[in-house]
Amino acid sequence: MNIIGSFFSSFMAAASLSRSLIQSNGGKTQLVGFVSSAIILVVLLWLGPLFEPLPRAVLAATIWVALWGMFKQVKHIWTYYKLSPYDVVIWVVVFVATVLLGVDNGLIVGVAGSLFIIVFRVVLLVSLH
Repeated sequence: MNIIGSFFSSFMAAASLSRSLIQSNGGKTQLVGFVSSAIILVVLLWLGPLFEPLPRAVLAATIWVALWGMFKQVKHIWTYYKLSPYDVVIWVVVFVATVLLGVDNGLIVGVAGSLFIIVFRVVLLVSLH
């Protein structure tokens, strides 16, 4: 997607939590996305097999530490609600759906919920005018 999009002056998409965390901690250019993608590729291809014999508890602790910054955002839910209540509703619904139904179904609920909110807001906007 990014290779084809680069021919049309589009913005690079980087939707990995680890890359987003790197970008939010001071990354200023799109080069940060490229470097972090390269590091993740090296880890997945060459260092990934070294993690295979680790117990699941160690891997779970590693993931927990990596996602700790994301979990701390729950404290700011009321601030986000004041900015955009629709986004917070989608966030909570997708979070609950992902926990209860699994990642795949949570993603489907997220896409369907986002589309529903978009249609709802457009209909509401059109009906007010």
